[in-house]
Amino acid sequence: MIEKKQFKKQWIKKELRLLAISDVTCDYMGSIDFLTEFSTIDDPYLLYHPETQEFTNDYKTNTDGILYDSIENMPT
Repeated sequence: MIEKKQFKKQWIKKELRLLAISDVTCDYMGSIDFLTEFSTIDDPYLLYHPETQEFTNDYKTNTDGILYDSIENMPT
């Protein structure tokens, strides 16, 4: 279970060593409670910014965030 508050707190303190998450469950606001957007096959990654709690698509140029993969129609 990963909560937004924990993520943000650890991110601000620079204690978060996590680089990426690949969520195969695609459980909307489930075990990873900040999952509010899904990536797609054409654009498989998003960048999650713990401090602002927003997703962006600038993962190729921006390194300030957690790389996130959650393709809703990926076979399980």
